Amino acid sequence: MKADAKAKLTVSAIQRFCMRDGPGVRTTVFLKGCPLRCKWCHNPETQNASPELLYYAKKCLNCQACLICENGVHSFNMGAHHIDKSKCVSCFKCAGICPSSALQICGKVMTVEEICSEAEKDLAFYGESGGITLSGGEPLFQPAAVDLLFRCREKGLNTVLDTCGYFPPELLAPAVAATDLFLWDIKDTDDERH
Repeated sequence: MKADAKAKLTVSAIQRFCMRDGPGVRTTVFLKGCPLRCKWCHNPETQNASPELLYYAKKCLNCQACLICENGVHSFNMGAHHIDKSKCVSCFKCAGICPSSALQICGKVMTVEEICSEAEKDLAFYGESGGITLSGGEPLFQPAAVDLLFRCREKGLNTVLDTCGYFPPELLAPAVAATDLFLWDIKDTDDERH
């Protein structure tokens, strides 16, 4: 399969120099979107497939610059910042003006080629076994993740897919063809307990 380098993915974060996401030194790409809602999720900011607003209360200066929002998402009562995410239309003006980064956008739409370029910046550190790991959320929640795996392979990068296995069955064969190692994370075998 030839990779579509222009395919787009929503990325929550790219972490460099990871040592626990496969063999060697790795660049881990956290993709947004997951069909599961595990109570113990390590990356809850990746569950929603779309870019979203994150709020870090400890960073908030209560400067009220976020009141730029025209939809009433932000309010202040007795020095406390309150957020009504149900009113958010994802314009992210508030995050753009927040001086302390208490408001941040989680999720950036990137092309397969842009993500590969980020991973290639770390080539000197990969050695014989390092490379790129796709994580999330569930990486295959976004089918273009297969394009990313193939493009990384075309560029000679070792590929690891960290998956919960909850993805369309038709993606399995192409994912296997483009992946050097699967980290298959079985969440729970009991649906009721999960």
